[in-house]
Amino acid sequence: VTFEHDWLDINALPLLNLNDPPAFMNDMAHSAAAKGIDLQYCMPLPRHFLQGSLYSNLATMRVSNDRFEIGKWNSFLYTSKLAGALGCWPWTDVFYSSESRNLLLSTLSAGPVGVGDALGAINTINLAKSVRPDGVIVKPDSPLTPTDPSYVNGAQSGSQPMVAAAYVDHGDLRAAYVFSFAQASALTNSSFIPNQLGVPGNAYVYDYFSSTGVIVAASNTFNFTTTMPSNNVNGSYFVVIPVGPSGIAFLGDTNKFVTLGKKRISTMADAGVLKVTTSFAVGETNLTLTGYAPSAPYIGALNGAFGVMNYDPTTHLFSINLAPDGSNTATLALSLSPLPYLQITNSGGNMQIFWPTSAIGYHLESTVNLQPPANWGPVTNPVNVIGNLNSVGLTPSAPASFYRLKQ
Repeated sequence: VTFEHDWLDINALPLLNLNDPPAFMNDMAHSAAAKGIDLQYCMPLPRHFLQGSLYSNLATMRVSNDRFEIGKWNSFLYTSKLAGALGCWPWTDVFYSSESRNLLLSTLSAGPVGVGDALGAINTINLAKSVRPDGVIVKPDSPLTPTDPSYVNGAQSGSQPMVAAAYVDHGDLRAAYVFSFAQASALTNSSFIPNQLGVPGNAYVYDYFSSTGVIVAASNTFNFTTTMPSNNVNGSYFVVIPVGPSGIAFLGDTNKFVTLGKKRISTMADAGVLKVTTSFAVGETNLTLTGYAPSAPYIGALNGAFGVMNYDPTTHLFSINLAPDGSNTATLALSLSPLPYLQITNSGGNMQIFWPTSAIGYHLESTVNLQPPANWGPVTNPVNVIGNLNSVGLTPSAPASFYRLKQ
């Protein structure tokens, strides 16, 4: 439950003295907290931003004026920086769901997404790029805010294109989401450096609206030409993904604006084999995931199921249709080399387990019970190499033993 206080800049101003302003704000926050209610500020002044940093139940703050549109984009982006720095999620005022760029910016604010359509007039195709079927917003970990060069530009002339970025972190893998638009028709050339956005090493830069991408080498600049926004369209939107140790750059769900948002891609890790867990809404039966790989990747399902992979050798983009299991999740393992596997042989009671020597960094574990939490432990028997296979001899003593490779 959230209480929104509107008109903080005019109608809700107490007398300006040493007691009334803090008493008004403190009483509101503490009374709401006692009832388990979050706060949302609307039309705040700078004093409200600063005072709000004292309240753990202040969740969101509107950082632009009524009816979000192109003329409010700059003020929204700069004021989002202040809100985010003080521990609060910014949000925009309402707009029509048919206005794809307003919807994009609202989603990238990481705050609420509110549309102001007439009943029955919602553009469900557009809105589905922001939310899952259950209404959960797939959002970034940080609000969309101007990059450092945009601050310098604003201080000097303000005529160069605006470049703003948000990010999603999955462990040491950071994806950046970059929105840019021209502020003068004669100045449309722009750029950013993926490494300066927190994306280490080589990066894959994906143009969301053209569905194309390029590899940008570590520390190099990505140059592009953007457009002047008009009628709530235009501008440029890029998804910047790290090329991990596996050699794969995983884009995620490109049917969402925030392709790797944690409400869709709950976990992602890359230690030579890329492992990705996808979250589905209740009743959601399938979706498509996308990524970049220099060659067609090998794929395995750790839970859930996947269909045929499509790979385009020209663009190096692959797509996979995925279905959840009973937990409403699916987990994939992806690699540019064949995924490791186990083989078991039994000859006269002498058992051996084999796995490829190419599975570097893996070790064998065993347990006698798969009921969670399963107690896996290392197999200490010697490992012998036979051709291109590792081999371990076993003499199981329990009624049943289970084995796995662990990286």
